[in-house]
Amino acid sequence: MSTRVSAFNIQLFCKIWYIILNLPQIDEMEDFVIVVNRIEELQSIQDREELERIFNKAKRTIVGGMDVILVREDRSGKQEKFQTFSNEHDFEEYRKRVFRLL
Repeated sequence: MSTRVSAFNIQLFCKIWYIILNLPQIDEMEDFVIVVNRIEELQSIQDREELERIFNKAKRTIVGGMDVILVREDRSGKQEKFQTFSNEHDFEEYRKRVFRLL
């Protein structure tokens, strides 16, 4: 009986670790950078789903106490920061402006 219980415990242990290791990893909280060029591109093709994904992640970043940074990328790939959001209210105003254009 104890061998059976041990085998069961080992099997259960392995299943639990498998589940834990395959859970989506929680990112260490850090500032979230939005490349505005990409937002403009998504607006032009009206990809609401991808915009929602980006803005939801950005909102989680702010709720987690970090900043959302808007940058514009030039052709050489150099990014120039031009705005930072650190609170939900200001970020929500930006989000409304983006989605109003769809």
